[in-house]
Amino acid sequence: MARVDVGGQAVIEGVMMKKKDVYAVAVRKPNKEIIIEKRIYK
Repeated sequence: MARVDVGGQAVIEGVMMKKKDVYAVAVRKPNKEIIIEKRIYK
């Protein structure tokens, strides 16, 4: 099985995950909707 280096951290009402060159943040809004944003890490 290939090794995958992924790290994570809690944020207010959500989570942030980071890989080598990409990160994503997912948060839950007060109306229970989940927003996900993914960006390239430079």
